Amino acid sequence: MTDEIKRISSVYGAYNNTKHEHLPVKKASRQQVERDDFVDFSSDALEQSSGLGSARQFHDLFDYELSRSERYDTPFSLIHVRIANFGDLNHVFGHFTTSCLMNEIGRTIRDSIRSVDRSYHYGADSFMILLPNTPFSGAETMVSKLAGKIGSFSFTSVRGDVATADPAFGIASFPVDGTTSESLLSRVTAG
Repeated sequence: MTDEIKRISSVYGAYNNTKHEHLPVKKASRQQVERDDFVDFSSDALEQSSGLGSARQFHDLFDYELSRSERYDTPFSLIHVRIANFGDLNHVFGHFTTSCLMNEIGRTIRDSIRSVDRSYHYGADSFMILLPNTPFSGAETMVSKLAGKIGSFSFTSVRGDVATADPAFGIASFPVDGTTSESLLSRVTAG
């Protein structure tokens, strides 16, 4: 690991010496610690490095998919993935490690969906997945798949501590759960 990454990591709290007993932490092996990490902390960098769309892109395509599904009478589903322990992870491990963890989760989501599906970084602690021509049952199948992958996912900080994600999922399907963007977004983010 370069000195530059170590310096930036210390600025963002990755070398925080404070003990936090409320989160499980285990030491990692030297091989786990020696990895190339990106340094750009902006949400644009997260979206670029993980291959996910932005929240603005989500809203544009969501509106299009809603219009298309209404016109052709086809279903589509949304999945909202929120990392429930994001605040704790950010507090304990710092912004750098939490950003790296979110980047890896984004890649996992992107690599787990079909080529016609789209994934987006939706907020600091969440992602949105748009599943065209997919009823609620298809979205449930995808959530089961993602829950196993993200729930068992861990990321090793530069200090060697292991951060694990606690994902929470919401599902909404058109037209069963709503026929407007407001009703569908309200439903999917409530889960």
